[in-house]
Amino acid sequence: MAAASTASKLSSETHHNLLLVCDRTFGSLPNVASRLVGSWTTVVIPILTPLWNTNVTNDFLQTKCPKIVAQDASDLIVHDSASLKAGLAYSHELSTQQQQPQLPLQYRMADWENVGVYESTLVTSTTKIQAPIWPQDKHISQTEAMHFAACSKRIAKVATAVLKNTTTSIDDDDEEEGIEITTVLSNDDYATTVQQQQQDDEEQYRNSIIVKVWETLARCDGMTGMPLGPAVKGGYDCVVTWLYCMVTFGCQKVAVSTDTRRKKGSAAADNAILRSTSSLSVGDEVGAKDQDFTTREATTSLVHADALKGLKLTPLSLPEVLEVLNDLNNYKQGVKFQTELNYCIKMFEYLLERMKSQLTLSNALSACNFHDASTFNGGGLTTGCFIDLHCGHNNQYSEGERRQLQILMTKACNINTDHDDLC
Repeated sequence: MAAASTASKLSSETHHNLLLVCDRTFGSLPNVASRLVGSWTTVVIPILTPLWNTNVTNDFLQTKCPKIVAQDASDLIVHDSASLKAGLAYSHELSTQQQQPQLPLQYRMADWENVGVYESTLVTSTTKIQAPIWPQDKHISQTEAMHFAACSKRIAKVATAVLKNTTTSIDDDDEEEGIEITTVLSNDDYATTVQQQQQDDEEQYRNSIIVKVWETLARCDGMTGMPLGPAVKGGYDCVVTWLYCMVTFGCQKVAVSTDTRRKKGSAAADNAILRSTSSLSVGDEVGAKDQDFTTREATTSLVHADALKGLKLTPLSLPEVLEVLNDLNNYKQGVKFQTELNYCIKMFEYLLERMKSQLTLSNALSACNFHDASTFNGGGLTTGCFIDLHCGHNNQYSEGERRQLQILMTKACNINTDHDDLC
């Protein structure tokens, strides 16, 4: 809080060479207190701190110098949806710092009735929400993000119910002393038994599709430290935070990976063009590829592992998730959340197209290299460079995290030189 306020004032009043590093902090004090203690603190905190400016997000955005935000999505003190990372992501997408959006009554009633997002009998909606389309939609509206959260929550709820029902043991009373039931049943009874068995097999197959859909969704890597599954477990605002952080900071990882691959492969690509009879488009040469979205961590924290009740939670990249969901979407018969699944697929397609676009990659790479507009020209509000931590709130950085911070600090010190090595 003190660092962001100081940097904001110094960078606007003087020409000092500054670097702002905000390490595992909150967007604003009321937000983090609300998550940590209770919503009543949003009223009490301003009374107790009448002269304090606790809006770190605003100060961070106003700072016109190289800046870094480091955050751990599993931080047990500063909740992910109340973090500075979340505040910056909300500001980037909505031009507002409201980090706990109000859940529409329609979704609350649908959840209470245990029905689809459009199937509530108490609150009906005549408007079907459409997923954003790139490049017509440059940002994800709060309505679209909240609908995505409701759809994800519905899929999770149905899959969880299926998992609970399938854990019960099969009744062994149908057979006695090893005698097959078919030997003591009449023809009519036997036909009924066969039909029932077929129905049971079909239901089991549908249930396996339902569980597979949720398992795939839950493992979707947001590229800012948290898969979608734990975000859904945290609530609607956590899913919205996950979505906004992905398009705000996750794209930085994609941009860095893309640029690194392009630089390493430039010489080989030139030789390949000379030998090839087919032309290579510029977009294929410099654009992001599916491999650039893969940011798997070697280990998964216990907080994340609990989201799937024992299922493996190795993160899946966005392209991998889309591929699996499109395949599963072909099995539409009997799936109880077809509308919700279709919307999630459309949202993921939008995310993939937006994060692969040259506009997104260029802006993200500029932020990673501290070459954004506010650093030099004093224009625009930028979100800074993001470091994805996995060390908790009070632990020391790991060796890799220290090395990443050191490289960024060195780059910030050389910002006025020709030093532009990729972080």
